Formats: sequence, C-alpha cells, structure tokens
Amino acid sequence: MPATTRKADVSPNNPCAFLRALVSQGMLPDDVAGLGEISKTIVKTAKAGDGSPQLPAAAIRAIALIANGRAEPGLTLDDLKRMMDANFARAKGRRRVIDRRLMDGEWPILLKVMGKQGKRGRYLSVKEVRQLFVDRRLPQRMSRRLAAG
Repeated sequence: MPATTRKADVSPNNPCAFLRALVSQGMLPDDVAGLGEISKTIVKTAKAGDGSPQLPAAAIRAIALIANGRAEPGLTLDDLKRMMDANFARAKGRRRVIDRRLMDGEWPILLKVMGKQGKRGRYLSVKEVRQLFVDRRLPQRMSRRLAAG
C-alpha cells in the first residue's frame, strides 16, 4: 500500500498533531525516529505544500525536536548517582555523613516508585521530579491510578 494512504496506529500519547499525521500516513514509524529521519520527512512534506515552501534548517530541526515529543528528559540510576556525587562534593565543609545515606535512600527509591521504563532502562521524569519537590504533587499518571482504586 502506498505510504500516503496507509493508516498506521498512532500513539495516543504523541503530543504533536503534525507528527501523528505523518505516522498515520506511514511516513514515520510510531515508535522512535531519529531527528535526521524526521527532518527529511518534514522537508519532503513541505515540498508537497502549496508553493513548495523552503524552510531554513534551524526551523526544520526545531519542528523535528518539538514533534519528536515521545522522549522526555529523565534521570537513570547512573544519572542519579552522578547527581548525588556532585551534590555531596559541593557540600564539602558543610555536609554530614548521613547526608549521603539520605540521598542513597531517597533517590533510588524514588526511581523504583515513580520511575518509568524507557529504552535505556528505568528513569525518573525530570518534569515529575519537579512536580514532586516544587508543587508537592505526585505525577498525574499515579494520581489517576490511586483514584481508580
């Protein structure tokens, strides 16, 4: 079936209508696409528009980055260990031995409790960590499950 008429399943969590349309028409995969592949597809699609618009490379990359919203900034266990090491080193002269033990007890547990499964393993969403510490809220995905009982 030609790529322009094929209807593919599209992730309901994909935040970009433009990307969902490209996936739906079989122009991009529904799992992960590299920025290069997304950029080429955007250029190809732009050439099909009225007047064959020319987009600057920076604009194409910006669209690709925004459209590729399936990835989110997150912290893996290795990232968390580097962060804890840096925090502990930065507190030199003011730190207590228990401070590192507290971090070791807090962050890996948060990863187990609030973590998401990603392609590289379990990770903590930076957005959700911010919500927890600044807004004092659990992630919506967890709150919904708790409310559902």
